[in-house]
Amino acid sequence: MLPVLFMAIKHFLQFSDFTLAEFDYVMQRARIIKQRFKAYQTYHPLLDRTLVMVFEKNSTRTRLSFEAGMHQLGGAAIYLNTRDSQLGRGEPVEAWIGDANNMLYSWLQAAQVFGFHLHVSTPKGYDMDMNLVSADASHYTVFQNPSDACAGVDLVNTDVWTSMGYEAENQARLAAFDGWIVDEAKMARAHPDALFMHCLPAHRGEEVSAGVIDGPQSVVWDEAENRLHVQKALLEYLVVGEIR
Repeated sequence: MLPVLFMAIKHFLQFSDFTLAEFDYVMQRARIIKQRFKAYQTYHPLLDRTLVMVFEKNSTRTRLSFEAGMHQLGGAAIYLNTRDSQLGRGEPVEAWIGDANNMLYSWLQAAQVFGFHLHVSTPKGYDMDMNLVSADASHYTVFQNPSDACAGVDLVNTDVWTSMGYEAENQARLAAFDGWIVDEAKMARAHPDALFMHCLPAHRGEEVSAGVIDGPQSVVWDEAENRLHVQKALLEYLVVGEIR
């Protein structure tokens, strides 16, 4: 059995909480854990550990991937929501992580940590909140035209136009985001080997065309599978520490 290096409790609440070295370690562990899983090798570093997941809103992919991940690592997962627990009456929770629709801000933090350049394009009225932007301006460029933002890039990423909790704004958002669909014309402006990613669920015909998300450049299903193994590596690192 490999020796384990225990460390003080560490939290991962936003992308910038980890150093580049820590991300490199987690990605290496994710690759090893995935290979073991594919080879049907039992690996239970979190035996007798329990993960409690608190959700204020409905969850499918996040809940199932963390439940499966804990099970595959030998642990157990408990799901709580505000409808069937004391959380519904305002019971406080510490170290709370909520849905702040901050995928873009995580990408900006990633650009800072990994040293890549991010092209950003958002409709008027849905611009970045500069109080939440931690990346240096040299790591991103804002484009008014979404097609121009795709020019020469290696990866194109988007998200749903109306996130959970904003359903009342759906019609206004559909109008505001008109023209921001990632379609074949925009992907044609990217690098020939560029990939398309989406964290799912996707609305075909809104933020992405069926031809793109179901096309050869799309890696959304690989992305969905790999999140499971990265989450497992992250859980292993946060709970157990580095494994030498």
